[in-house]
Amino acid sequence: MSCGERGICCDTTYNPAGTPNAARMAAGSVIEIVGAVASGKVANGFAIVRPLGHHAEQNQAMGFCYFNNVGIAANIVLKNYPNHIKKILIVDCHGNGTQDMFYDRDDVLYLSLHRWDNGNFYPYSGSPSDLGSGVGLESDAMGDTEYVAAFKHIVMPIAMQYNPDLVIVSAGFDAAEGHDDYIGGYKITPRGYAFMTQMLKTLANGKIVLALEGGYVLEPLSASAGACLSALLGPELSPLEQYQLIGGLNSVKPNSAAVSSFQKVVATLKPYWKFSEEVMRDDFRFSLPSEWRAINSLSTRPKRAPKPKRRMPVEG
Repeated sequence: MSCGERGICCDTTYNPAGTPNAARMAAGSVIEIVGAVASGKVANGFAIVRPLGHHAEQNQAMGFCYFNNVGIAANIVLKNYPNHIKKILIVDCHGNGTQDMFYDRDDVLYLSLHRWDNGNFYPYSGSPSDLGSGVGLESDAMGDTEYVAAFKHIVMPIAMQYNPDLVIVSAGFDAAEGHDDYIGGYKITPRGYAFMTQMLKTLANGKIVLALEGGYVLEPLSASAGACLSALLGPELSPLEQYQLIGGLNSVKPNSAAVSSFQKVVATLKPYWKFSEEVMRDDFRFSLPSEWRAINSLSTRPKRAPKPKRRMPVEG
């Protein structure tokens, strides 16, 4: 099939024998689990599907995406459950298709944390000034500390003000530690993903659905997805209890590139959302609470045996 035929972007392979059915099954699976959570049949859910969907646009498949699974499901649930699902929060790692679908809507809030590199990283959009798209991070390698700091100081305050009735996460794991730089190159660990999932569970009375998106190296993809699933199934925990459970962070201070990105985002969003006084300060470094630091750097090394006490010789 030639490039661009049937609205297929040149970066995406299409097989007429299997792709249509697979794409419909993926979209249908996300629709099914989102409906089950919205109706109260289940508390939460994780749609483990392929192909992914968040890059798919209205008239074009791209980025290995054919139907925008999350976007379709959000539209359907708003239509089918108008009495108790009035507002949906979508959290993503930058799906340009989902962003475009809901850019002018007030019944869906789209927040994204993603690598941006000043517009030089795929899909080449999602700058900090794109109101509604979210936190576009710079090229320095970001990890647990940077992402959790963005959640604590920016994502969660906005989400709590929006007060959604349902949360849908486009669960992409391109940023998981173990992906090459051209794919993601970031350093988020499974425990980082688990903690962010726990934070989102505090919204919408726990009505949350994860839908699998990107992630291309099997080991970090499976470990990260498994950690998120464990967080969905686990008990509600305080932030400190969560960190004690997953081991904590090696650092509570985000790197300078992340701080610069956060400052740009806050400056752009402050006319529309309320932030704490400390976040509004020009010198604020977006640090996390000191008690969230890992004890003894995750205690991966065995403790040294104590030295025997020297006794003074006794004369006599």
